[in-house]
Amino acid sequence: MNRIPARTGWEWIQAGFTIFKKRPFFLVNLLFLYMMAVVLVTMVPMIGQMLPVFTIAIFTFIFMTATLMVEQEQPLTFGALFAALDRVTLFRLFALSGCYIVFGMIVAGISAVLDDGALFALVMSREGVPQLTDEQMTRAGYMALAIIVLYIPFFMLTWFAAPLIGWRQMGVPKAMFYSFFTVAHNWRPFLVYVLGFAVVGFIIPTLVGGIIGPMLGGVVGAFVLYIISVTVTTVLYCSFYPTYRSIFGIPVLGE
Repeated sequence: MNRIPARTGWEWIQAGFTIFKKRPFFLVNLLFLYMMAVVLVTMVPMIGQMLPVFTIAIFTFIFMTATLMVEQEQPLTFGALFAALDRVTLFRLFALSGCYIVFGMIVAGISAVLDDGALFALVMSREGVPQLTDEQMTRAGYMALAIIVLYIPFFMLTWFAAPLIGWRQMGVPKAMFYSFFTVAHNWRPFLVYVLGFAVVGFIIPTLVGGIIGPMLGGVVGAFVLYIISVTVTTVLYCSFYPTYRSIFGIPVLGE
C-alpha cells in the first residue's frame, strides 16, 4: 500500500477522463443500462425500493473491472465483465451492499429522533415540496449536516471494499477494515479528489446550464445539461479505478 501526495487526488480525476475518452460509448451505455435496470426494479411492489441498494457494490466492481480492461486495452464485452464474478465474490459483494441498507436504517432512525423525519419528507416527497414550519426546516438542516458527518466514516469503510473483495479475495470485514485505514492514511489526496469533483460535477454544470439554458431554450438547454451530467457521472465512475491502482497497484484479472 502506497502513501501518495495530495495532488494525486486531481490526477485521479484526470485519469478518469483519460479512461473515458478511450471507450466513451461503452462506458456510458454500461452506466445507462444499470440506471435503467434500477428504475425497472424499483417498480416491483413491496421490495422494489430495497433491491437496487443490494446491487451497489456489484455494479461498482463491474464498472471498475471495465475501466481496468479499457486502460489495458483488453477486449471489452459484457460477458467478460460478468465472468469476473465468481460465486464467492458475488455473495461478498451482495453482503457489502447490505451495509448500505444498515447505514440507511441508522440514518433514518437518527432522523426520526432529531427532526421527526422532516428531512426524509423533503427528500422522498413525490407530490411537491411538503409544507414545513421554520422549526422543522431548521431541524432538517441540522439533520443534513449530521448525515454528512456520519457518511464520512461510511465512505472510508466502503470506498475500496468492493475491489479488495473482487481482486484481493478479502472477506467483507477485512476489506472494510483495509479500506477505512487506507483512506485515513491518504486523506489529503481524497480531500482534493472530493473537492475537485464538487467543482467539476456540480459547479461547472450549474454555471453551464445557467448560461446555455436561456440561450438554447428550455428543452434543448435541458438536454445539453443532461448530456453534461451523464458525462460527468461516467467520468466519476471511471476515476474509481485510478484511486485503487495508485495505492494498491494494478490488479491481475483472473487471479
